[in-house]
Amino acid sequence: MKCGMCDTEREHGHTLVLNEQERAYVKEQTGEDVESYFYCLPCWRLLNDRQAGASLISGTMELNLRSIQQPEAKKMAQRLYQYLIRLKPRN
Repeated sequence: MKCGMCDTEREHGHTLVLNEQERAYVKEQTGEDVESYFYCLPCWRLLNDRQAGASLISGTMELNLRSIQQPEAKKMAQRLYQYLIRLKPRN
């Protein structure tokens, strides 16, 4: 399967099945009806590290916002990082 993060074909990994609320959000944001995401083991370990995962996600968001010249990119990314750190783990 292809990893949803690094786009590498991997045999082993973790599949994250989305609940209805998550599916609706993804569909609203992307227009695609996605039931699950597959992550290879290295990417899954990174995302499961609360600080490293939050840093990666917020950093990617900051880069994307900077690419469209959003003046508040750093501030918005910091707010996302703080939100992700405070999030309760999903069972």
